Amino acid sequence: MNQEDTPKHKKTGNEDIGRRLDKIRMSMDLSKADFASLLGFKHVNSISHIINGTRNLTVQHLIILVSNLKGLNVPWLLTGEGDMLPSAEQRNLEATVERLSIEKEDLEKQVKRLDRERKILFDMAEALTKQYILGEPVDLKRLNSDDPEAGA
Repeated sequence: MNQEDTPKHKKTGNEDIGRRLDKIRMSMDLSKADFASLLGFKHVNSISHIINGTRNLTVQHLIILVSNLKGLNVPWLLTGEGDMLPSAEQRNLEATVERLSIEKEDLEKQVKRLDRERKILFDMAEALTKQYILGEPVDLKRLNSDDPEAGA
């Protein structure tokens, strides 16, 4: 029995993923040692075993790869379908989604600010109405403070 047939070197069925990983490594112009280091492996043998299909790529290492290689088409890595890197249209769509997410956060902040201002104006109108109808004195500085007891 040769060394390739021993249980230590048994194929995992993920040889295709290994070949695609090696294609990524080569497209990044990295040695196996540098690629192993990028993925957080201490030994180059670890990445060699994944590339050869004798070890599986873990989810943890997949996450590290995706975070270091922005734009990697994960379905391509796992299935071979599509392109290694997304098309320009896909990258534009992702950039638009990111921009809209930032804009959404900004709008949410503005809504909170406007809600605070609405409450202040409502409290001021209520106090002025009491002053006008009931003749109660109004301390507008107290109404405009951030003190939760203000206006009470």
